[in-house]
Amino acid sequence: MFKHILISVLMFALCQAGTAQTKVVVVPMFDENKYPDPFSPVQHVSPLHSNYFIHSNLVVDEVTGLTWQREIAPFTLNWDNAWRYCWELTIGDLDQWRLPEPNELISIVDFNERAPSINVNAFPGTNFVSPYWTSQFTSNFMVPDPSLAQVLAVDFQTGGMFRYSPSAGMRVRCVHGRSASRGSVLRNEGNGTIYDMATGLTWQQGHQHSRDWSEAIEYCETLTLGGLNNWRVPNPKELISVADYRDPYMIHSDAWFSGLGSFIWSAQTTESNTLEAWVMNNRDGGVYGWPKTSNASVRCVH
Repeated sequence: MFKHILISVLMFALCQAGTAQTKVVVVPMFDENKYPDPFSPVQHVSPLHSNYFIHSNLVVDEVTGLTWQREIAPFTLNWDNAWRYCWELTIGDLDQWRLPEPNELISIVDFNERAPSINVNAFPGTNFVSPYWTSQFTSNFMVPDPSLAQVLAVDFQTGGMFRYSPSAGMRVRCVHGRSASRGSVLRNEGNGTIYDMATGLTWQQGHQHSRDWSEAIEYCETLTLGGLNNWRVPNPKELISVADYRDPYMIHSDAWFSGLGSFIWSAQTTESNTLEAWVMNNRDGGVYGWPKTSNASVRCVH
């Protein structure tokens, strides 16, 4: 681990786009005690917000406590070789790298940008021609054959997340830190809401089916639940923050939430098409652009 002392701050950049705020601080040397304990949840911080600290080929996200490989390998790998590449990677004296989980890789997506959909100050030179592997296999619920399982990968050209064959050649950006786990930080409030102790967000436990995007926005804005009003449709990162990727057939787990349909609205319009908004596929965890005039489920957040 790093034993250096923080000497000086070379650059500070604060970027704000829509509701997103991203702070990037570049330092020549840093004290490992400066960064949050990755075993402790970061309280009351929107998942859309990231604070990056950069040191050489490392990027530390102060919000998630994760450390990222800054410069990616100049080649593509199939999933098995990508897993091995991260496992064998050493940067400085940091080892034990791994492929990121879907919600971890989505955490560095900037949905207000396109080609690449990422903070280019923190992650310069991000190749967006090929998607980036996650660690997560996902079954196609329409074809329940385990041999047809695919892997989720994030497309940094748009910010979407899709299924791909594990034999395909994709990019890889490795991560270091505790593997994300969602269930341990959720609390059932007993009034139709679920509280996420990691983000400070309160979720509607139920949901509404078959609404187009405008109707979903109106529904949440007029909702009163658990003594709360001012509900809203979640942004994509918030939606994914409560996903349980351990269950390939019901991403928003029935252990905490009542079941949903296949697609769940987010409030975010896609950068590539203003007639579409981001949705999450509740069956495989994918994130896609979806026509705003189409129907999907909605789960409100406060």
